[in-house]
Amino acid sequence: MTISTVNQTPSRGLAVPEVIQNLNFLCYFARACSHLLAGWIPRIPDMDVKVNLGLHAYDDMRTASGLRGRLRIMTQLDRAPQVDTRWVDLIAHADAVDTPEELFDFLYRHLKPMLKAATETFAQETDAVADNPSFVAASELCRTLEAQLDWTRQSNYGLGRAPNALANACADVAAQRRVGTGLDWSESILEVGARAPKVARPDTMKPGFDGSFRSVVADPIDDLEDIGKFLFAHLNDEWATMELIARNSYEHPDMPWEFHVDMLRQVADEARHALVVLRLATDLGMDYSEWPPLVLSYEAEYEFAPCDVGSRRELLWRILIRQTFQEGMAIDSHSFEIERRNFAGQPEVARVFEMILIDETMHVRSGLKWSRYLVDGDEAKVQQEREEAHKYYVSELNQRRDTFVSTHPKQAMAELRALEEADRKREQLEPLPFELTHNMQYRRKLGYTDADLSQVANWGYLPVEQGDENEAQGQATGNAQPRGV
Repeated sequence: MTISTVNQTPSRGLAVPEVIQNLNFLCYFARACSHLLAGWIPRIPDMDVKVNLGLHAYDDMRTASGLRGRLRIMTQLDRAPQVDTRWVDLIAHADAVDTPEELFDFLYRHLKPMLKAATETFAQETDAVADNPSFVAASELCRTLEAQLDWTRQSNYGLGRAPNALANACADVAAQRRVGTGLDWSESILEVGARAPKVARPDTMKPGFDGSFRSVVADPIDDLEDIGKFLFAHLNDEWATMELIARNSYEHPDMPWEFHVDMLRQVADEARHALVVLRLATDLGMDYSEWPPLVLSYEAEYEFAPCDVGSRRELLWRILIRQTFQEGMAIDSHSFEIERRNFAGQPEVARVFEMILIDETMHVRSGLKWSRYLVDGDEAKVQQEREEAHKYYVSELNQRRDTFVSTHPKQAMAELRALEEADRKREQLEPLPFELTHNMQYRRKLGYTDADLSQVANWGYLPVEQGDENEAQGQATGNAQPRGV
């Protein structure tokens, strides 16, 4: 073969600079989709849509990570590509729409179809052999988007609500994907919009009250109504945790990329947990459509008076309370629940909680990791901040209870009578041959330090499992705990 023949060989793919431009475009918008979803999930009242968007937020982040990995390899010897300011403007304007229906319609009937078309074009044009890693990453994004859009086709939610200006801007970006005036990826190219101290719930759900007790449960093993209350409490926690962790990612776009992967994976986990708990309840004949929602797991943990609004310390306190304290308690309670359901001959319930427990271990590890990151690895600072956050949180819950009692005295008295009746019923039940304890050995495997273990033991929520009584040394009695929680 002569040199001239080689020079005339037809191209079978894009040149490297073109591949980089395409990867950059796809990566930015996949990441931006996850960012928008994370911010809006708490503001969407439709629970089915809310939960599915929790799954999609992680799907978008996961596929963005695959594209980013390939992009970083291809640009390691050269200056990284920039992000076009028009892209940033488009996402910022989308985030500023007035209603969740507008946001949904724009994302799922304009932006994601545009992104899918661009992905398909790139997958067709790049060399599937020489540039196989890029082809694979793009193909994964294409499959993910197709599944999401297939789900959208079955829904009328928000149909036709996207502002025309946004739809037109999306079409313009699709037609001119070349980078113009750019921003470095190192800059915070994803903006943070409005705060979300309250979460949306369907109008069909009866309004709840701050400070009201959770549903009083006496026998969650044999009494069908109590089983329903028990599962509904879990369902509410899954919803609220999904929403809170989503906002952690959304409100701190300048945190490391891995932080967002961890947060959005947990969002998807909580969404799956909500689906499986609701399925279990439905199998038992439960209908929660008109039950009052319980939202304190979000609204009492979203912001704290001692922390500046939107600060890293606010994020730290959210992580410490939700992931290292409450989900640590969930490790204890889920371990107990598995044992209790197996003992009661309810293997399907035990199986569901065992699956949830596996995910909770990752959530706890993530919470320990990022709380330490936020204090530069200072373990003493972690202890101090967790102690302050816990003290404030308990005080806040008790204040909410006091306000509820003073403003709704009849309902408060009815709740107390229900508690007394539940106590009498529990006294008549056959005791279990085991008890709910702090599972210190398991916690230690997850990364809790001895100081962490001593701290939770000192708070006195549960006894310490037999064989680990040394962790309870110095355990105080009468420590502040939330009343009725």
